[in-house]
Amino acid sequence: MTAAARPDQPAKFPRKLTTDKALHLFQPIRRRLVVELVDVLGPMHIRALSDAIACITDSQYDSVYVSLSQQHLPKLDDYDIVEFDEQDLEVAPGPHFADCAAFVDDAQSRFRSEADSEQIDRGER
Repeated sequence: MTAAARPDQPAKFPRKLTTDKALHLFQPIRRRLVVELVDVLGPMHIRALSDAIACITDSQYDSVYVSLSQQHLPKLDDYDIVEFDEQDLEVAPGPHFADCAAFVDDAQSRFRSEADSEQIDRGER
C-alpha cells in the first residue's frame, strides 16, 4: 500500500537498501518472481500475479495469493520497490523498482552461470 493510500499515517521515506538487506529481501523466490513478472509484463492484478507464480513454482494458488497479499507485496511496498494498492489489488513498479529488477536479474544470471559451469565441469550438461 502506498503512502498516499494511508492518509492517517505519515508519509514513508525510502529506506536505504544495503546489499545485505537486498540479498535477504530477495531470498524468497516469490519476491524475485514478483519483480521479474512485473518487469516483463508491467502492472498487474494480484490474481494474475498469483496464478503465474503458482504455475512457475508448482505451488497451490491459494497459498501463493495469501503469502503475496499478506507478506511479500507489503514488504516490497515498504521498500518502494512495488506499489501494492490493497483496494484495487494492483501491483505496479515503485520508485526503486528498476534498480531492484536489475539487481535480481544480475544475481540470478551470475548464479545460473556458476551452476552451468559446475555442471559442465562435472560433465552433467
